[in-house]
Amino acid sequence: MIAAISIGSPLKGDDNIGNIVLEKLDIDALKLMGGMSPESVIGKAVDCERVYFIDAVDFGGASGSVHVFSPDELEGTRMSTHGFSIKQLAELLPKSKVFVIGIQPKNIDFKPRLSNELEFRLDRIVDDVKKAIQGQ
Repeated sequence: MIAAISIGSPLKGDDNIGNIVLEKLDIDALKLMGGMSPESVIGKAVDCERVYFIDAVDFGGASGSVHVFSPDELEGTRMSTHGFSIKQLAELLPKSKVFVIGIQPKNIDFKPRLSNELEFRLDRIVDDVKKAIQGQ
């Protein structure tokens, strides 16, 4: 079994992209809405073979681009505003292969909606995330 856990704040524009993508994602997986506190749902994924965290990650790509990272690759990378680092979350899943599906945000200022760039690319972002999960 695989799990997909979203991370992000619905109050910070593109930071909410992980939650929005998870809602639209059509995959055979345990889908868990983590939001600003993914640690509150991680226990449900403890026996999963693979776990994917879906989050806004500023990796310097084009807005809306998708990239798969290992937790180690994200040391020092700016991610969503949550209490635990991805590396700490991965340590809570010792039996699982953990990946982060990062989506390049345009803007994570306080605003209740996605940027126009991410809104325009939303269907493509969902497809890219689905391909990333199925390709592992």
